[in-house]
Amino acid sequence: MAANPQGDIFRLTVPLNAEHSPEATDTPNSTRKATEKGGKKSVVKGVVKSVVKSVVKKCDEIVVILTDNPSATRQQLATATGLSVRGVEKNLGILKKSGRIRRIGPDKGGHWEVIR
Repeated sequence: MAANPQGDIFRLTVPLNAEHSPEATDTPNSTRKATEKGGKKSVVKGVVKSVVKSVVKKCDEIVVILTDNPSATRQQLATATGLSVRGVEKNLGILKKSGRIRRIGPDKGGHWEVIR
C-alpha cells in the first residue's frame, strides 16, 4: 500500500453537517431540525458551563483545605479532592492567577497563604 505525499496511511473524515452523519437517518425530522438550528451550540454551552462549575467547586475545596492546612502537599490535596496531582497543579495555577492563594517559601518547607 502506498502512502500519500503527506505520509498518512489512514484518513478519517468526520461529517460536520447533521444531514451527512449516520445518526441523521435514525432521528425524526423534528429532532434533526432542532439540532441544526442551534442544538450543537446549546450542547457546547452546557458542557462548558458544567466544566466551569466543576473547576470552581474543586478550587473552593482546595482553598478550604489550604485554610485548615497551609502546608498541605499536592499529593495530599489530590487525595483529599479526588483529583490527580496534575489536576491539583492546574487548579493551584488557576487559584494563583486569580489571586486567591500565594506560595510562601520554597517548594519543600514552604506553605500556602490563602488571600481573602
